[in-house]
Amino acid sequence: MKTIIIGGFSGIAEEIIKSLKKKKNEIVYTFNKTYSKKFQKFKAHKLDISSMKSIEEFSKKKDLNNWDNLIIMPATQKPIGLFSEVKAAAWSASINLNFSNQMYLINKLYSKRRISNKNKTIILWAGGGTNNATKYYSAYTISKIAQIKMAELLNHEMTDTKVVILGPGWVKTKIHQETLKNKKYARENFFRTQNRFKENNFVNIKEISKCVNAIIASSKNQTGGRNISVEFDKWKKKDFYKILSADENMYKLRRDFNNFHLEDLNFDTKNLISFLSNNKKMYNLKSIFHNFFHRLINLKFIIELQKNKSLELFNKNIKFPKNDAIENLVKRNLSLYDILIFHYYNSNKNKFKNVLELGVNFGLHSYFLIKNNIKIKSLENNLENYNYSKKFLNVNKINHKVIKKGEKKLIKNIKDFDLIKIDSKFYENYFFDNINKFNLKEKNILMKIYSLQSQMKLWEIIKTKKYRVKSQKIGWKNITKIGDIPSNYNEGYVFI
Repeated sequence: MKTIIIGGFSGIAEEIIKSLKKKKNEIVYTFNKTYSKKFQKFKAHKLDISSMKSIEEFSKKKDLNNWDNLIIMPATQKPIGLFSEVKAAAWSASINLNFSNQMYLINKLYSKRRISNKNKTIILWAGGGTNNATKYYSAYTISKIAQIKMAELLNHEMTDTKVVILGPGWVKTKIHQETLKNKKYARENFFRTQNRFKENNFVNIKEISKCVNAIIASSKNQTGGRNISVEFDKWKKKDFYKILSADENMYKLRRDFNNFHLEDLNFDTKNLISFLSNNKKMYNLKSIFHNFFHRLINLKFIIELQKNKSLELFNKNIKFPKNDAIENLVKRNLSLYDILIFHYYNSNKNKFKNVLELGVNFGLHSYFLIKNNIKIKSLENNLENYNYSKKFLNVNKINHKVIKKGEKKLIKNIKDFDLIKIDSKFYENYFFDNINKFNLKEKNILMKIYSLQSQMKLWEIIKTKKYRVKSQKIGWKNITKIGDIPSNYNEGYVFI
């Protein structure tokens, strides 16, 4: 494996080279002013990252061909001071060194990557200012934030290369001398930096090299396009990478789960659902509470299923057949809205005696209805869902027959049930085409809406004012406008 390190004489780079040397990497590194004999066994080239001409000359070197990893280290905090204090030319030059020229270099070197390696890595380095405003380092800060977003953009474009940006934290390196030598314009940051050195309060540089190696070993789906904190993120744990692969937004510039830790998933689902059930305002699809808890539950279930192929839910151990599409299973069948419906079954097991399921999906609703001793008849038109639900019920030792049928014999079944659950595009269409046969004045209908067209059809029914229809996504309030109705299967149920 060939690794190119741009700026090979920073303290961090030297530690990375040492660790890669132990793994017998072929290493090519650059220096600007000083050549060191410490790494004379490796290929070295002079490169001034601030010079376009130097970048052009460097990028033509033949021993850069077929690289597997590209690590770009150069950075400067200069010019230090308020934006209005620094010289415009110095500010612009800093942007070039810290960002623009590095992107120019990546553009030149990308074509030289090893095509046969499908897990190549480019590593960039973040700085402060991502979650707050830092004073006196505007050129440096905005360059680093630009790199964070550029890592995501490049990772999205480069299908065979993961681009990751690491935040090293406070590391005892030469870059801090730029602040210590500029007391006048660094102001309070001069004293903060001085105190760091007095207390020797720094991230261990060996941790950074370990993190680099972990990132190189990870997959594009796990770390690509993300801003990983060496100091605070749990990159040493296997579950960390499972969580990242399950959530495409984590640790990117939006950082909407900035304070998330693995320990946050150690909550009791039953207690949480009971709490949410009693606080129906949190059902609102646009509510930060709904999105937050929905996301936590999704992550918890995905991780549990990856580990055990089973879930603990409402004091029941639910087993699942082997299925590669775990994330899809959770998102389609274990949404927060579905789990609240399971809780509803548990809390109202004496309310319904006979339930007709039109659309079994993967069988979870059947499971909870049967566990609550409710008689059900289950119909499924989709062959994939039919086959999976049979396996699911079998692995959980539930003796229940799912009937694979269309609409021919459906009419005779409807009148015998006090609740009809519709969770299928096929049966949803049948419902709207045969609405008079469902006797809505006497029957309870629990239904998922699968499309905008179905949303419109239901709205036309509601406008007649003959029926009272409630929507889960607005906390089971009566629907008063079309926007209250779900427009797809992710937006919960309606109750007629």
